[in-house]
Amino acid sequence: MLLLFSLLTASGALTANAAPMVNSQGVIVNPYQTNLQAQLWLDRDGSMPEYATGETIRFFAQLNDDAYVYLFNVDSYGRVDLILPNRFSAGEQFVRGGYQVSFPDQNDGFEFEVAPPRGLNQVILLASKTPLDFDRVADFRFGNTYRTAFADSENEFVDKMSIVLGDVWDEDWVTDTVFYNAY
Repeated sequence: MLLLFSLLTASGALTANAAPMVNSQGVIVNPYQTNLQAQLWLDRDGSMPEYATGETIRFFAQLNDDAYVYLFNVDSYGRVDLILPNRFSAGEQFVRGGYQVSFPDQNDGFEFEVAPPRGLNQVILLASKTPLDFDRVADFRFGNTYRTAFADSENEFVDKMSIVLGDVWDEDWVTDTVFYNAY
């Protein structure tokens, strides 16, 4: 059985030109040079791929070294959801360096589905050489697919990420970002 669930959980709609309120360039980019490198891309080409509400979306990544991978979706309202790992993924998302992987994988038994609000979305890949403990800052409530209200604002996101990354060596994590437009 294949499960579908939405990438975005906030309700409402914005115009297609809306910009995300949270930007990884100022939020969780590692300011230190690291040997760990990560690339993230979408299943569609173009600088700003478009997806209709209800369409499925797949993310691809490649790392140069072994690491744990986490994906965040920043919707057009600035709400941040930790979309991977989630209730349907099998634990930590450990990725071997040098291999291309997809999220979700074709064998995962679920798909990511684009949902409102409409507008510009940002997906942030965070790769860490050690597993990260998100239990201290967000949890699964009310049967939600994603960790409940990971962050509703840029300040909350920064605060929570500083707690999560506080015990990780600076040279052991890196981020990459892609954008897509939901209509």
